[in-house]
Amino acid sequence: MSLAQLPGNFNLVPNPGFEFNTAEYNNVGLPPDTSFINSRMCWIAPTSVGNAIYNIYNTSNYYTYYFKAHAGISAGAIETSLSYRGYALWLNGWLDSVGDQRTFQQTHLLQPLVAGTTYYFTMYIGEYKSTDPNLRGDDVLGNMGVYFSANKLSNYTYTNYGGSHGGLSVTPQIRFVNWDIPLFDTVMYAKLTAVYTATGGEQYMTIGNFDFFSQQHFVYVSPRSTALHIAYSGSGYPLIDDISLVSDTTRPMISLSEFSLGNDTVLCSGQSLTIGGQPNFFHYWWNTGDTTRFITVSQPGTYSCTIDYGCGTFTDTINLLSPIAVSVHIPDTALCPGQSYTPAAPPGYQHYLWSNNDTSRAVTLTDSGTYWLHISNNCGAAYTDTFHIINKNIPVAPFTIPDTALCAGQVYTAALPASYPHYLWSNTDTTAFINISTPGVYWLQVTNNCGNGYTDTFSVSQGISSITLGNDTVICNNLETYTLALPSGLSNILWSTGSTAPFITIVRPGTYMVQAQSVCGLFADTIQVGFCSPAIDKITSTDTICRGECITVSAQTHNYPQIFSWSFPGGSPASYPSHTPVQVCYTDTGTYGIKLVVHSTGGSDSMANTVTVLPQPVPAFTDSTITVTYNTILALPACATAMHIQWFNRDSLVCDGCSVFTFPAKVYQSIYQCVVSNAGCSATCTYKVMVTDIPTDVWMPNAFTPNGDGLNDYFHAITDNPNVVSLQLSVYNRYGQKVYEGVQDPKGWNGTVGGVPADAGTYFWYMRYKVLGSDVTYNKKGDVIVVR
Repeated sequence: MSLAQLPGNFNLVPNPGFEFNTAEYNNVGLPPDTSFINSRMCWIAPTSVGNAIYNIYNTSNYYTYYFKAHAGISAGAIETSLSYRGYALWLNGWLDSVGDQRTFQQTHLLQPLVAGTTYYFTMYIGEYKSTDPNLRGDDVLGNMGVYFSANKLSNYTYTNYGGSHGGLSVTPQIRFVNWDIPLFDTVMYAKLTAVYTATGGEQYMTIGNFDFFSQQHFVYVSPRSTALHIAYSGSGYPLIDDISLVSDTTRPMISLSEFSLGNDTVLCSGQSLTIGGQPNFFHYWWNTGDTTRFITVSQPGTYSCTIDYGCGTFTDTINLLSPIAVSVHIPDTALCPGQSYTPAAPPGYQHYLWSNNDTSRAVTLTDSGTYWLHISNNCGAAYTDTFHIINKNIPVAPFTIPDTALCAGQVYTAALPASYPHYLWSNTDTTAFINISTPGVYWLQVTNNCGNGYTDTFSVSQGISSITLGNDTVICNNLETYTLALPSGLSNILWSTGSTAPFITIVRPGTYMVQAQSVCGLFADTIQVGFCSPAIDKITSTDTICRGECITVSAQTHNYPQIFSWSFPGGSPASYPSHTPVQVCYTDTGTYGIKLVVHSTGGSDSMANTVTVLPQPVPAFTDSTITVTYNTILALPACATAMHIQWFNRDSLVCDGCSVFTFPAKVYQSIYQCVVSNAGCSATCTYKVMVTDIPTDVWMPNAFTPNGDGLNDYFHAITDNPNVVSLQLSVYNRYGQKVYEGVQDPKGWNGTVGGVPADAGTYFWYMRYKVLGSDVTYNKKGDVIVVR
């Protein structure tokens, strides 16, 4: 296609997606250029900002880079890089102060614009979006403009802080100041569109931010920039991509944005293949000399095509490969239960088919059997290989290693007659046999190649080189028996009792002998056996009882007596043949003997005790009433003769062991009980004492000291007459105010008023009381001094 004949739907922007010759500039760097001679990308920097950045920030890697877009975007990207690399156009300070600078990108359109023609401009602009709310990034977007000119626009006079700002002082025909930023993967893009009517002859297009700070409309991208409304270092690095300029939008746009011959492939013998790339490029030059868009080839090899996209060339290459040879070998294998085998065919074949109908390059197999793999290449050549999977889990037959015995100095070799894959002995040996010289319990585990097998345990004992019945002994147990036993592994046993068993039970004293044979020889031994004599430690019984009562008799013994013989003369029963306690009853008074004799195989022992039987006490009377005057001394005799006499008044013991109870009679009415007992037999008589002529006078103190020392702390009536009953005591101060009132309170007044100590001084009292035995109420009054 000729440049002069470009249709209206042809995109006039060369390399609009920055796809061509990207690798030449990736990480290499291209400084601002004054022409398009050295820019095969068709884009240049029209200002010298890059040199200024190099001097100001002392970095050596400020260049304009052209990158393939990342994050899955199928378009190019322009990156302007400081040491922390931003994308596309660097916008710092918005040209409001000395030292502010920014970058622009300029291209030469594929043909000049026609005067009066309406052109439709489209561009994508975006920013990398960081989801980290704390990440600092230059991710702010400001205004963006597009300027069309007939001549190349440039300003290469930047001289650090003392000269030009490196800006372009023109007014762009297209200005974008407000747009939405949708999320596209991890890069955020917005599609910007505008309409421009050409004045004629415009053949250069410059993209960048031409506005001052006051003219900016900011768009913040990341969470941090959005929250703070500022980008780190106050700069932005917007990404521009997929730029187009057409005059006809009614037809699909023709854009020279990509060229590819496709992926490498296989060319079969005797076949041909037509290869080529995208249409509408101005020239096609093949390494075969052809200049058409498509060529047909019949030989494998490397083919390349260089295209002319208006301001530069781009070359793509395709490799047509010879088909690979068809051959495969899958090794046989063996599996244990639970294992799997994953054979894999070589890569590069067109088709794979396994005997289980799987068509992947590798399969996983778990069962034994015969399998096959069929492969074919791109050209139809095929090959089939057969392989086998066998079962490694061969069962291990059960086995037995016999128990044995070792004599002194002997060694036992434990082994199996058959051969097995794996051995493990209890001593960790893995050989087919072991030599054993120490008695013990051993085991052997035999396993197949899958770890399954069988384990047998066997014993190696110490061979008997002598026999012993132990030291001479005296038997002392409840059974009165003793067992003599021999160890196992002996034969030809003969005891002095005539027994041929491995043990005998001894029931009588004597000398015993045994003879027996082991794998190590014939041996004998003798023992003297005796039995201990029983002993009585004590007899436990009650020593005194009343006639008609019973006692429980028991004994404490040792050395296991076997026979018990009790005798109880005068008691019932008169004898008893057991060791358990026995109850013996007596009907006549007197002193009686108790005797125990014990026997066993080892001998006998005896012990005696006595019990006294007393008569039942008989009281001379049961109840008696006595009337006397106040404070008469009474002497009350016990109502019967007995071993033990006790006197009680109202359940309180008042005299113990008194045959005569003497006391002053003061209480108006009192009852005394006399309890007489012989051992466990008792009788009771009662004395009721009535007192007359009881005095009625009481004495009231004239002072007291309520200081808490325990002496004279309370004010109350003082009398030794137990019959006086205080009904009421009232105390008044000198003003007639009642400070205390007690009703039947024997303690009286503690010298306080409302819980507070009363003042020292004179107080007046009034008391009402009665005397038991009289219905008269007595009144008394006076004064008392509180002493502090």
